Amino acid sequence: AEYHLNEVLSLLPSLQHGMDVNPKFTSGPTGVEYTNNLATFDLLGVELVHGWLLDPQDIETVSGVESKTYNELIETVIHGNDAREAVQKLEAQLFEKEQILEEDVVPEGQETKTGDD
Repeated sequence: AEYHLNEVLSLLPSLQHGMDVNPKFTSGPTGVEYTNNLATFDLLGVELVHGWLLDPQDIETVSGVESKTYNELIETVIHGNDAREAVQKLEAQLFEKEQILEEDVVPEGQETKTGDD
């Protein structure tokens, strides 16, 4: 118990600037990822609750979130954005190569046949 008290006392000064709480959206109002900052609340017997809850009837959102925490979902969003940017770059490169190939294949001044003739 003394170790925990010393740990909490060392954390108190940093709490004046806020506290990082990582909620778990499908674990109810007390569902959070445990961090050292939460030891303060545990030692004092204070239950920490949050209001970031999902509507259990929203099956699509609940299935997408699953048991992920806030931080895990942010990582998913970042990876999704990075993947979208990579796909856009590849599409631009492909379009550019198609244009070059078309210029090489079709002599200048001639139309390409589309198959609608």
